[in-house]
Formats: sequence, structure tokens, C-alpha cells
Amino acid sequence: MEQRLRQSQKMDAIGQLAGGIAHDFNNMLSGIMGAADLLRLKADPELMPLVTIISTAADRAGELILKLLAFSRKEKIALDPVDMHTIIGDTVEILKHTLDKKISVHMELEAKRHMIMGDWSQLHNGLLNIGINAGHAMPTGGNLTFTTRVIKLDPLFCEQSQFALTPGWFVQTTVRDDGCGIPFTHRKRIFEPFFTTKQESSGTGLGLAAVYGTVVQHNGAISVYSEVDIGTEFHLFFPLCDTSLTEDLKNEPAITGEGLVLIVDDEPVVRATAKLMLERLGYETMEAENGQEGMKLYQLHQDSIQLILLDMIMPVMDGTECFNALRKINPKVRVIISSGFSRNADLANLKQRGLCGFIRKPYNMTELGKIVSQTFTTDHQTDTS
Repeated sequence: MEQRLRQSQKMDAIGQLAGGIAHDFNNMLSGIMGAADLLRLKADPELMPLVTIISTAADRAGELILKLLAFSRKEKIALDPVDMHTIIGDTVEILKHTLDKKISVHMELEAKRHMIMGDWSQLHNGLLNIGINAGHAMPTGGNLTFTTRVIKLDPLFCEQSQFALTPGWFVQTTVRDDGCGIPFTHRKRIFEPFFTTKQESSGTGLGLAAVYGTVVQHNGAISVYSEVDIGTEFHLFFPLCDTSLTEDLKNEPAITGEGLVLIVDDEPVVRATAKLMLERLGYETMEAENGQEGMKLYQLHQDSIQLILLDMIMPVMDGTECFNALRKINPKVRVIISSGFSRNADLANLKQRGLCGFIRKPYNMTELGKIVSQTFTTDHQTDTS
């Protein structure tokens, strides 16, 4: 939570700085563009190419300022009812004709409700930015997938978020690629203005900064999960405006239970959040910061530990290695994989070998309570070969 608070404060400070720069720079641009227009009326024909260069450069600078203003939340936008599925569909059509033909673009739109209050143009541009970046991350081809689902963000989730979220129903839009991934050292900076790993001529570093600003202006949230050489997922959350939700999506209380759950995750924030949720649901918890530590704890307390909530990507020993080691100790061990990014093929293989379930990060208390309860009440057949 301290890390999230520091990151939030840092982004707010950068936003204020960006807004101030944008305001002053806009004033200078107005003078440059006005002077260029006047020169166009009086300049010799030989000088016209130079006037055109000035005007073109000023126009491009103006577009960058719009992105800075979006990031800094200084520019107000008009929010109207928009359909996220329509926006995604339009985005996918453009990407299919823009990205390399070796990249396959897919949609898996599962959200039963998908109307939000938003600005169509900004949302469209935001998804395009993420999609184009994903294309750059797959120079030899791959898959780019847009998915949606409806999720209820509870008060605990909203309290711990760095974004100003109001508990309730959201449409979660996920953009997933299987490209080169984002190194850990870059992950915390990707939403900062002007931060880019591309060559100077290939990008300004404002694309994802503008996406961040758009999400904040829409009272939403954004998170990223990435694994080097495996892929990246961006999760965008926008509050639903559909009042008929109460009919199809009932406000189900979180399912409580009893038992000892071992949480194995290398992220302290994730462990702390899962621990809070599980204990509020009535469970006892133990924690381990990597697979090796989790395996050792299970060896010592296997008679007491009834379920393991296991991350996939960790130092020392990752989730798959830990799962295999746990099954050698107890072939009937109950394990739920919890990850922000996992390939379907990997999960299918683990399920064949006895994996009880999978929950995608970020999750809320209702989702966690449901899958844990299902795991405790269902007999899972395991392949002990």
C-alpha cells in the first residue's frame, strides 16, 4: 500500500508539472502558428516550404500538448453513454488493417453489460495506443486479444487502489498480447510522460501517459501485468452506467468459509491484500514470498494447510515448479493459480495434472470467496502419473 501511495503521489506530481508545461507551451505555440499563417500570406514562394515545415511542426507539437493535457487531467471532457463493445470493435477493425499481417487480432467480449459514461474519441485512441504498442512488441507475429467482463469492485479493493474508485459494477477491458513483455525496471514508469524505450524517431513516450489520463478522467483504473518473452496484459476498469444491472447481476454476498490457506506470491502488496480478504471471509492464512519458501512451509504444515493460492511468476522457484514439487509431497494437494498473465495452454496442462482452479489478478473478495469455496467443496481428480 505504501508503494502504491508513493506511485500515486509521483504520478500526481508529474501530472501537475505536465499541466503547467502544457499551458505555457500552448501559449507559445499559438504565437508560432499565428506567425506562420501571417508569413504564408506574405512570404516569397521560395520560402513557402519553410513556412510549411513550421506549421507542420507546430501542429504536431499541439497534438503532443493534447496528450499531456489528457494525462494531467487539465482538459475537461464531455461524458456521454458509450458502448465499450462498439469502441473495441472499431478499434480491432483499424488494427487488423494497420498491424503486421503476421499478428492475429481477436475479440472475446463476454461482458453482459458494457455501457459506460465516456468520451468515444479518447477511449478509442487509448485502446489504439495499447494495441499499436502490442504490435511493436510482436515483430515476428503473434496474437492480440481484446476481452471484456463485468466485475464488481468492493470497498476493500477500491480503498487499496491508487485510483479514486467508487465501489460498484465495472466493465473490465483486457488487452493481451504474447509479445516480448515489459522488463520489471520499466513497468513502473510506462505511464510517465516522455518515457519510452523506442528510438527517438519512433515514439514520443506520451501514448500510455495519455491512456492513463483518459482512464482517470473516466473515474476508472488501469493496471499492467507482464512477463518477459511471454506477453503483456493491460486491464482497464470503467464504471458501468447501465441501471438494469440489478436484474441480471445480483449483488451476491461474498461466500465465507473456514480453513488454512497458504498464499505464495513475491509481491508484498498482493500477499497483504489476499490475506486481508481471506481473513475477512473467515479463513486463516500463511504467507510465502516464493515457490521454494511455499514448498518448505507446506512440508512442515501439510496436515493443516488445506489450500494454496499460488502465483505463477516468482524468483527462486516459479509457480509451475512449485506446483510440481507440491504434488510430489501430496498428489492431492489443492492449488489455485493466481496470476495477471497466464497462457491457456499452460493452465490446461496444469488442470490435467490436478490444478483446482485459476483466478486472474486483480480480483475482488467476492471472486476470491467463490473460487475458494468451490475448491473446498469439489473433489478434484488428479493425474498422479
